[in-house]
Amino acid sequence: YIANYTIQEIQSGGLSGQMQTQGIVTATYPPTGGLAGQASYVIQDGTGPNSAIWVIGDGVALGDEVSILGNVTEVYGLRQIQAATPEVLSSGNALPAAEMLATAAINDEQWECVLISMTGECTNADAGYGEWHLNDGSGIGTIDDIGYDAIGDSLTADGGNTYAPLLEEGRSYRVVGPNFYLYGSWKLLPRDSVDVIRLGCTTASVSNYDPYAQEDDGSCLEGVEGCTDSNACNYDSLATDD
Repeated sequence: YIANYTIQEIQSGGLSGQMQTQGIVTATYPPTGGLAGQASYVIQDGTGPNSAIWVIGDGVALGDEVSILGNVTEVYGLRQIQAATPEVLSSGNALPAAEMLATAAINDEQWECVLISMTGECTNADAGYGEWHLNDGSGIGTIDDIGYDAIGDSLTADGGNTYAPLLEEGRSYRVVGPNFYLYGSWKLLPRDSVDVIRLGCTTASVSNYDPYAQEDDGSCLEGVEGCTDSNACNYDSLATDD
């Protein structure tokens, strides 16, 4: 007899051993980007704390509802299902809504593997090992390249790749992805370029226009009074109305 548990029961109870569970596939990672060189994916059951878990294996697609039989164990602090045998129950399902958290809030075990959305200012565009940082004032949230290399992709953004956000310190971004734990720290794993959105002013006629912004964040400085004469001693570079 193989016990059947919900993901919430496995995660909140710290369970280990051979068991069965089910959920919706929210992310897939090939061997080149997976954990320890192995193909892997994430399944989530509903939303909220402890609702997702990492799975070692393949044979599934984003949006699949799957029943998983495997060995639950914790490796380097990440609870995962190994030797997984998936049964696809249905396909093309809507993914759970991403949990909107402050940047520092991802550093909490209850959000392990859960699909997260965080927004903040880029405080380090290359922190090493494919990582970069966001901070909304609450503390640092780390992003990693296991699923998508935003740092490498941003190098081509200035050359006309409109699908990749240009990573730049001091700019705001919204990042979506499963939360992950590795080497003693938490980090979000965007799955592709769609999961990393650069925010800013998209109105070309104003002074703080950001040509690389992919979504307007309401920051446009329209109608700012001041001196617009660049030769004057009281010139204001942010002024739009003289």
